[in-house]
Amino acid sequence: MAAAVRARVRASVLSACLRWTSLHERRRMSFLPTLIRTVILAAGIALPAAAADQPVTARLVADAAMPTPGAPFLLGVEFTMEEGWHLYWRNPGDAGLAPTIAFTLPAGWTMGETRWPAPERVIDPGDIVLNVYHHRVLIAAEATPPADWTPAPVTITATASWLMCKAELCMPGKASLALALPQAEPLAAEAVAAWRASLPQPAEGFAEIRRDAGAASITLLWKRPVEPASLVAFAPAGGALAWSDHAERASTLTVAKPGDEPSSPAVVTGRTGDGHPFAIAVPLSSP
Repeated sequence: MAAAVRARVRASVLSACLRWTSLHERRRMSFLPTLIRTVILAAGIALPAAAADQPVTARLVADAAMPTPGAPFLLGVEFTMEEGWHLYWRNPGDAGLAPTIAFTLPAGWTMGETRWPAPERVIDPGDIVLNVYHHRVLIAAEATPPADWTPAPVTITATASWLMCKAELCMPGKASLALALPQAEPLAAEAVAAWRASLPQPAEGFAEIRRDAGAASITLLWKRPVEPASLVAFAPAGGALAWSDHAERASTLTVAKPGDEPSSPAVVTGRTGDGHPFAIAVPLSSP
């Protein structure tokens, strides 16, 4: 019975993929394996394991040996990938799934916004744009114990799940993680500094934003050189964006769909000509 259900799901997935590709002839059938693997994994269907069962490992890390009451400290999951494997950014691109992390903190502790380092932008055959990480990445946020917390040994836990891919092979990964505090080996200051330097820095006023009359495309006139291949657009919920042109001093963003909240801006990240990551908010609707 279970085998029959899986077969029907696979057939439905394949049918949906074929219908999708018929609407996107530009990408031809080269997109089909990527789309199939993403949809199958999202549906919870297991794919065959690779020769190395764990090409991606995860560990829970913090930059404090022992937290201080009322003081924020860095808490996150560090992923290490074997050569050739990659994970996805929070906006994976045309295919893929972003890692998810659920932290469990002691009562009264708070967790700030999750911060994602700038991704690499790669293009697969068929013009499939992916936003990925290779080798190692730390996805983290600031955790804060209450000001009236009495320091005592404590264990923080997290559940992380991810999609790891190499060429045309993808596998789901999942780990239950724990970190006992106090700890003997907190993240080194150099590692924390490197992580902060990898985060896109807010750069409002970094570009002049011009919108056409129908708001179907937006041109960003850069006030300093950027790396066109590094630019990634993160659409609001339900939105769809695509780059239609790039140059060192100007880039054009096509708004296929503004999203469920038209007043919400898109976020564009990239790297300057000298390699520094940045982020700017790009309004998708006229003021």
